[in-house]
Amino acid sequence: METLEQYLSYEKNPENIRTRFIEIDDVLETFHKKGYKVDVRPSKIVYSDGVFVFSNFYEGIDDAERRKEITDLAKLAVGTYYSLPSGQFIDYTKVSTEYLRQNYDALQMDDSILKASDDDTYYHDVIVDGKDGVYYNNYLIALRESQSRNRTNTKTVVKSLGTLEKPNSTKEAPEVAIPKSVLDSNKKQAAFIDIVFYPILLAIFAMVGYAISVIIRVL
Repeated sequence: METLEQYLSYEKNPENIRTRFIEIDDVLETFHKKGYKVDVRPSKIVYSDGVFVFSNFYEGIDDAERRKEITDLAKLAVGTYYSLPSGQFIDYTKVSTEYLRQNYDALQMDDSILKASDDDTYYHDVIVDGKDGVYYNNYLIALRESQSRNRTNTKTVVKSLGTLEKPNSTKEAPEVAIPKSVLDSNKKQAAFIDIVFYPILLAIFAMVGYAISVIIRVL
């Protein structure tokens, strides 16, 4: 059986390596849930039925051991990414956690995979900050949920801002200034109506009145 150590000695694609560590972390959590402690050394992780599994495992695990194995797997991943530029795999499970904690920021790892995926935040939290109780997969799930909530909140904000741009039908329309030329034209039209229309109207009334008086005399 191929060991993880052998696999990492030739696999140099960061995405493929990341996928393997996601799978291994899932296997680690499964072993822990069943009450087993495992040997996280890459020489003791073997490829079987399409996935890497722990070949050495023992019954009876306590919380301290569980946390240590989560940290050891994080150290193994960090060592792998650190090894990529040189092409020479380094097993960081052999390096003390305290040493890594003090020198983590000085490591020149493959930022193309760590920074782009936010994995560096997880490894920093586990190794440097001692937040060693969280499985890598659970971190990724929480990260996706957080990003989903942020996208939803952003859409809500954009939608609410959009409604501010919609005109309110209950508001009065703004007063529009009428050009002076239009006002002058209207005044001239009104004056023309006063001069022409009213005399004609008076003449009509006079004719109607005369006709009515003639009819009354005849009757």
